[in-house]
Amino acid sequence: MLHHRRYDDFDHLKGELDEEKRYRETMEWSNAELERSITELETYLRELEENTRGAAADDNEWKVRFESQTALNKQLQEQKEWLETELIDARRKLTTGSYPEAMNYNLDVLNEPELLRLVKHLERTRNDFYSTLRDAEWKLDKESKEFHHFDEMRRVYRAELKHANSTIERMRLSHVLDPSGIVSPIYPPGYFRWL
Repeated sequence: MLHHRRYDDFDHLKGELDEEKRYRETMEWSNAELERSITELETYLRELEENTRGAAADDNEWKVRFESQTALNKQLQEQKEWLETELIDARRKLTTGSYPEAMNYNLDVLNEPELLRLVKHLERTRNDFYSTLRDAEWKLDKESKEFHHFDEMRRVYRAELKHANSTIERMRLSHVLDPSGIVSPIYPPGYFRWL
């Protein structure tokens, strides 16, 4: 069946029209979201200007949260490093068999029952080391998961701060905010250290 060029052009134009309609709907939705966001920011700005929101208390809360999170991250990092060194040390002892207790015995002097007792004692020690190693690996895994979780929270917090600062700057450039700088960018203590 032969298609006429006129019908092909009509189908093509109809497809373009549908695409333009979808594009227009997307733009309308995006515009509505931006207007909603601007309305929220204007409301927030009015509340800040009226000091009804208690900006100083809110800033102090975020400052305390940030400082405590930074201290916790540092402590978790130190624990992780300590556990890693303990794990390496325990693995070295297990693979080389270099136990300090075994080196203190003169095996030539010991009789058979004493040797058996020493072997049992060394087996118990080995099992204790395996148990300690498993515990250390479990703790290291748990601590690393917590560290990564808090690190991700820190990244989200930093991204939210950057977004808030860019929103404030856009509002300042579009003259929604007073250009005299009543609202300054939000930087937590030690912010530039994390960049």
